[in-house]
Amino acid sequence: MDAAALWVLLATFGHYLDIGPLLTVYGGGSILAMLPLTPGGLGIVGGVIVSALIGFDTPAGQPPVARFVASLVTSGSFLAN
Repeated sequence: MDAAALWVLLATFGHYLDIGPLLTVYGGGSILAMLPLTPGGLGIVGGVIVSALIGFDTPAGQPPVARFVASLVTSGSFLAN
């Protein structure tokens, strides 16, 4: 669901990423989050996903915003009072 939310938000900003690069980016970030560098992979996933999306020719301003909004949507933070 997280990868789908990221894809939808990138499409909202006008950048359509194929499924292969999207899963490569998201899977790479998830695998690196398992390394015990920071508690719970804090910052690792977002940094890797944003960097990799820029590497896949996504315009530089879109990945940070899309990643932030996708994490809010998938965590349910927008539902909190």
